[in-house]
Amino acid sequence: FCGDKECNGNEWAGICPKDCSQACGDKACTHTESIATCSADCFGCGDNICAIGENNQTCPADCLTLTCGDSQCSEGENCLSCSADCGTCEVMTVIAETPLGEEQTTNQKIKTQRFVTVEGAMLGDNSPVYRTKITIQVTNVSGNDLSDIKIKEILREEVAGNISELKTDAEFIEVFGENAIEFILQALAKGETAEIVYFVEKNINTEALAGWNAPTVLEMQEVIGTAKSCNKDRDCDDSNPCTKELCITGQCGIIPELDGTICGQLKECRQMKCADIMVEKAGPQEDSAPFTYATIATTAVIIIAGYYLTKKYI
Repeated sequence: FCGDKECNGNEWAGICPKDCSQACGDKACTHTESIATCSADCFGCGDNICAIGENNQTCPADCLTLTCGDSQCSEGENCLSCSADCGTCEVMTVIAETPLGEEQTTNQKIKTQRFVTVEGAMLGDNSPVYRTKITIQVTNVSGNDLSDIKIKEILREEVAGNISELKTDAEFIEVFGENAIEFILQALAKGETAEIVYFVEKNINTEALAGWNAPTVLEMQEVIGTAKSCNKDRDCDDSNPCTKELCITGQCGIIPELDGTICGQLKECRQMKCADIMVEKAGPQEDSAPFTYATIATTAVIIIAGYYLTKKYI
């Protein structure tokens, strides 16, 4: 899994830069790569636009990521948003953690609910600053482990006029043409609750957001549990091209490839097995005329007549 300090399984720098080193040509502009050092990966990355196909993992230069902790009190940071860089100040709670909107359950498998917390502080010049923390709680109620979960958050104008106002460490992709983002959870064990957190540097009026729809779960994959224990994804390898193996909370799980997925030369996946591609044989057509001896006789007469006519005029 991403974060175990080993680049294994299906991991690469584009989806797990924490474990995987950069490699020019892997279609992900990561680590120290730039347009100057690797134009093959960084074409467009570095133009201050988080374009379609880029995210905060593949192009951190353009896509949002928290910079708090770099020992510099940068523009936009203050004692409230980043005390590690800017020093401490007296923080007051404007709104304690409060549910925002209704809890939502998708396909009886995932529950999502949004919570909001607002804090404020006074800077040295007596000017107030505010910070709103929005937490999306995601709970797996399916009874099985889940993976590759995509959750769409449509931003209200009262929260952020555009994506650039958000700060988050969560993995996400900007939704092209919408004021929305898709958060990505790599895995969620059965019964587990994960939190996706993002911040905006403003005081949000929660009453104005009372009708804000809950985040939408777009995709998920259900993992079939096995009895095999593991430490890493590769411990679960079953040499089956029709399954994807994952190690979740020390237990192996498999995700079936879709039926019809090519798994070899003239082979496809069917019910988690790599089998020969089936060729459907054409059956009798219901509306065709019966094939009888009369049909044969009529056909023979036509052929013979055609032969003599052709012979006569040649």
